[in-house]
Amino acid sequence: MKDDPLDARLACEVVRLHGDWLRVLRPQPAAVRQLQLLVEARRTFVEQRSAFCEQLGAALKLYFPQALKLVGNLNSPLCWALLRRWPTLAAIQSARATSVEQFYREHGLHSAERIAERVAVIRSAVTLTDDAAVLAAVPLQVSVLIAQLEALHPALADYDHHIAELFSQQTDAALFTSFPGAGPQLAPRLYVAFGSDRSRFKSAAEIQCLSGIAPVTIRSGKMHLTQWRWHCPTYLRQTFHEFAGCSVPHSRWARAFYTLQLERGRSPHQAKRALAYKWQRIIFCCWQQNQTYDEDRYIASFRHRHSSLIPRIHALQNLAA
Repeated sequence: MKDDPLDARLACEVVRLHGDWLRVLRPQPAAVRQLQLLVEARRTFVEQRSAFCEQLGAALKLYFPQALKLVGNLNSPLCWALLRRWPTLAAIQSARATSVEQFYREHGLHSAERIAERVAVIRSAVTLTDDAAVLAAVPLQVSVLIAQLEALHPALADYDHHIAELFSQQTDAALFTSFPGAGPQLAPRLYVAFGSDRSRFKSAAEIQCLSGIAPVTIRSGKMHLTQWRWHCPTYLRQTFHEFAGCSVPHSRWARAFYTLQLERGRSPHQAKRALAYKWQRIIFCCWQQNQTYDEDRYIASFRHRHSSLIPRIHALQNLAA
């Protein structure tokens, strides 16, 4: 809501005199909005899970750093079960080697060599601290973090099930699944970014600006400045940024373009944004024409334009072969 008188008057003048500049905002269908709420909530829970894992790792480094080698992935049932059974180094060192070996086998680790390595770590480990305060307080913090991770695990699985079921019912599901790197998580996110209403965006530039992938150009006299677009839906920009990164291992031209950007001195994030900018144009075209993506067809268009990426694409293809 505007509270500055001048800005408010200007907004009223635009509506009164230039209504043809504006378009009616049509709400997305209920199924699309439901899917949008689901994928956004899931992302929030994933970020919480990452934060809990970081806190768990930091807590273990205070008194039981060997646990990081003993469990590997902090976001795993093996990790949670081991720390619940043996919350300190002293506790696991007092256990029999056969008990530890059986524990690992019961939790899916069947490599005798890897089990022996972890048992050796336990036997040779030295206590990091003998501070009674740390040994009393931090294991309690670890148990709380484990409980939070254990609670998130089935909740995220439930979200994955609902998202997959609802997305499969959408008519554009096959279209957005066809993009390389758009797996069961990113394909629904790309779908809700565009929606089902083909009149929502008149050009790819609109989604590029809305999502914040397109930079802002500032001109004044002889000054010409291109900078990051600050005001945009963060989750939307994140969706295209992450998809661009995931497309690199699965798309020949995307990998060639990404490596070229890195060679030109761009940072990985800058290279992914530049790649996302191109992907948005491709996705928009497929979305408007209601056609699934065809990698070979798009690379053929590079050959038709005599693109400088063609030698790189062939080099990467030969290297993979």
